Amino acid sequence: MAEVQKVMANAYKQLRIGDPLDSNSHVGPLIDTDAVKSYLHTIEEVKKSRW
Repeated sequence: MAEVQKVMANAYKQLRIGDPLDSNSHVGPLIDTDAVKSYLHTIEEVKKSRW
């Protein structure tokens, strides 16, 4: 499992966050409160499953 976490962490470090209209951006802003809630929930789940 630790190897998968390392690979995923490395992959996410390479994502470019920015303007969704910029072709160099991989990820744009969160668009509404549901997206923010989902993001925060996912972060909490990852923290629980970590090491």
